[in-house]
Amino acid sequence: MSLIEFKREQSIEKAFRKFGYNSDIDTTTDPEDIWDYGGQYTFGSDSGETIRVSSNNTGDTDSFTIQGLDENFLNKSVTLNLSGQTPVTVGTFSRVFRCFNAGSTDLNGNVYSYGVGTVTTGTPQSASIVRAMVKPTYQQTQMAIYTVPADYTAYICDIACSSPRLANQTVAIEMRLDVRLYGKVFTTKLVFGVNDSLYQDVLFAPITIPGKSDIRLRAEQVYASNTPVAASFDLILKRHHH
Repeated sequence: MSLIEFKREQSIEKAFRKFGYNSDIDTTTDPEDIWDYGGQYTFGSDSGETIRVSSNNTGDTDSFTIQGLDENFLNKSVTLNLSGQTPVTVGTFSRVFRCFNAGSTDLNGNVYSYGVGTVTTGTPQSASIVRAMVKPTYQQTQMAIYTVPADYTAYICDIACSSPRLANQTVAIEMRLDVRLYGKVFTTKLVFGVNDSLYQDVLFAPITIPGKSDIRLRAEQVYASNTPVAASFDLILKRHHH
């Protein structure tokens, strides 16, 4: 069955790409997940937590959107105005997987979305509370991380990865696609290597992932320090109809 036929048969309601970028992975810090902040990503609380946002730049006061899942693992999106380095309460989320500048002015600082913890001049002081980060370079999150809403089933149909290192630098990366079913541990669904070129796998048999499951792309090992990694996966979502 072709991908087009699969999409048609599944009566898809959503199809999109989840993409991420980690600008600096070292041999002493791997494994790392593919997201803006770097390091290993910490997912939010299953029962929900209060999310706040702030910038490390006092001038960032424009409109900003936070997207994720509520305490019932249903889609949730909130748009509000930033207040520079002052934390602004967004609401209760169990997961945050996308944020972006929704205003008409470029962000000048890093904007963080985070759970409960210490924040100094707009910057969370612990990586474990950071749920998303937007760098001014991109004006939106770059995180190859996602959680399937409770009322959907997801199908991963394409995976891509590359490293924009210089031509004379060796690239060797061991990558993993990990999935965690609700209440379980992460298991690896695919291991692949990236060597000096784009890796892309269009899956003839898409990977089926039930609602409330967490997904991440992780660089398990890099050949050299200061390795940047860009990676993405394409998702088809089918809603449950009762």
